[in-house]
Amino acid sequence: MLFRSNHADRGFYGVKVEIDLLNRAGAPVGTTVDQIQFVDGHKVWNFKALVIDPDAVSAAPARVSWQH
Repeated sequence: MLFRSNHADRGFYGVKVEIDLLNRAGAPVGTTVDQIQFVDGHKVWNFKALVIDPDAVSAAPARVSWQH
C-alpha cells in the first residue's frame, strides 16, 4: 500500500495515481492505476497497486492527476 497526501486547503475530484511497477533491479516492467472520486483537503489517500506481473517486486508512484 502506498500513501499520497492532499496538502491543499480544498478537495480534488477524479484523482488518479499512475504507479510504476519495478523489477528486482529497479527497472520498470509496467504500470498500473488507482483512482478515487474525491480527496478532501489536508487528507491522506491510501492507494493500492494491483501487481500481476511476476517480474514486479515493488511499486513507486509516478504521476498524479486530478480535477479542481
